[in-house]
Amino acid sequence: MHPEPLESGEVEEESGEESSMTLQAGDVDIAFSNISATSSKLEVDKLIQAQQQEEKDSGPRMTKTFLKDHCKQNKLYMTPRLNDTLYLHFKGFSTIENLEEYTGLKCLWLECNGLQRIQNLQAQTDLRCLFLHQNLIHNLENLEPLSKLCTLNVCNNYIRTIENIACLPDLGTLQIAHNKLQTVGDVEHLSQCLSLSALDMSHNLLDDPDILTVLERMPELRVLNLMGNEVIKKIPYYRKTMIIHLKQLTYLDDRPVFPKDRACAEAWGTAGPEGERRERESWQTRERRKIQDSLDTMATIRDQAMEKLRLRELQERGEYETTTTPELESPSKKNQRQNQSPGWEERIQAFVEDSLEAHEEFLQTQREQTEKEELGNEQPLKKQLDREQPESGGRSARERAPRGRSARERPPRGRSARERAPSGRSAREKAPSGRSAREKAPSGRSARESAPRGRSARWRAPRGRSARWRASNRRKLKGRTVRVKPVKERTTTKKESVFNLGQLCYV
Repeated sequence: MHPEPLESGEVEEESGEESSMTLQAGDVDIAFSNISATSSKLEVDKLIQAQQQEEKDSGPRMTKTFLKDHCKQNKLYMTPRLNDTLYLHFKGFSTIENLEEYTGLKCLWLECNGLQRIQNLQAQTDLRCLFLHQNLIHNLENLEPLSKLCTLNVCNNYIRTIENIACLPDLGTLQIAHNKLQTVGDVEHLSQCLSLSALDMSHNLLDDPDILTVLERMPELRVLNLMGNEVIKKIPYYRKTMIIHLKQLTYLDDRPVFPKDRACAEAWGTAGPEGERRERESWQTRERRKIQDSLDTMATIRDQAMEKLRLRELQERGEYETTTTPELESPSKKNQRQNQSPGWEERIQAFVEDSLEAHEEFLQTQREQTEKEELGNEQPLKKQLDREQPESGGRSARERAPRGRSARERPPRGRSARERAPSGRSAREKAPSGRSAREKAPSGRSARESAPRGRSARWRAPRGRSARWRASNRRKLKGRTVRVKPVKERTTTKKESVFNLGQLCYV
């Protein structure tokens, strides 16, 4: 049976019992199973929606998948334990979690997130630097596993008390500026941090001058910053007082503490303003004396260098002075000179003169030796030039002889062998056996006239150079003197002898 349809505007109100009564006996189990399945789906959907809403309210989470993708994106190691630095700043995290696999971290950046607690860092036992500034942290807690931590930055948070950091034996730098510290009790725990050397508590709410007693019990404190606190105005002579009480302090607020500042502050604490004035004047006198000593030393070095330069110039010119200008001496050198024997200066002067004379003699010997070597080199060259330029004609017989013939076979001057060749036949055809055409060429006709048809006089010129070239070259070389290296005598061929003749010099 099915329920009757309701009229418009009516609301159906049925209970589980009424709906089951309307079903048949065989359909009871199926109806109950359908109801339970639909209710479980509704519950799962509600849980998913609640989780999504929670994630929207709390922001992104530090999941393992996110950490691996982050390492891949920033080119870090995909194996978590191999990473020594992890940059998780400006991500909007509200909780530190899922860092158990990153056991090799030495530096962890969690700046500018929404973190409310310091937690889940039990696996980071090798961590050296932890940056938690610009978050929502209210307490310093859960730092016991970080036994090797050296630097802790919790600036710009909501911390009201310094606590739970005495368990960090290597902690050297604590930055806790822009927080809510106010009374001496809030910073009392610092007296237990014996290794702390740099402390930044600027821009807090500190207003009690008794904070100085806590800082005095920190033996390694060297850098302190209290700017932006009311306590600065309440401590009389703030800077001098802090320098006197903190013996190891080297940097206070925005300025270093120099030795002069410490000496003046201690004199002020002992003898008042008058003692400070005397100490300041003594420091100024020492500084002026130190500057003057530096200037005097520079002047002495300059004068000594000028004297050495002058002596070197005199030695190069071969001159020397009988009396040298005394050099400026330091007090130690003056005392040493006064303790020496009376004749020490005379012996030094004699040694200098002997050295200069020996140097001059050495230079004179070198000049004479050089002149001898030059004369020895010029004599063989002169002899060679005399052999190459005999008195008879300025040229040797070998140079005047034509190629392939001696001086006796050379034709008489004025006419060439080509001019003496008879007409109609070449010089080679008319020359009798045993003699060359140059010897038998008759006078009165040039070699060009007696050359056979189709053959020019240039063709009959000796191999290598033409007669015209030789004549022009002789005119060019006449009146010149060319120095050439001597050619080593050896058995030469006809071509080599021609080449050697071109290297000879003409006058």
